[in-house]
Amino acid sequence: MIFFSLLGVLAMLVSVYVYFVNQTVWNVASRQTLENKLADLHSDIGKLESEYMSKKQAVNIADARKMGFKELTAQNTSFVNRTTLGRADSSLVASRVE
Repeated sequence: MIFFSLLGVLAMLVSVYVYFVNQTVWNVASRQTLENKLADLHSDIGKLESEYMSKKQAVNIADARKMGFKELTAQNTSFVNRTTLGRADSSLVASRVE
């Protein structure tokens, strides 16, 4: 009776060991796949940054004017002022900063 109990425990331990080894191999393979995808994404980002920089350098004032953009001057610029509706208590403001 003890022999079969020990044999059952041994079979269970071997099964658990095989399961964990299988999970480890699976995780390593998944990690390799993800690292390859990450390398591809970094490559794509580099290409996009290069394209952005080349397009950024191609923009000039003449093209902007053709598209309808105008330079800002003091005559056509206005600012909005915001008036406060109340006054904050300085002691409350100081206690929040600390």
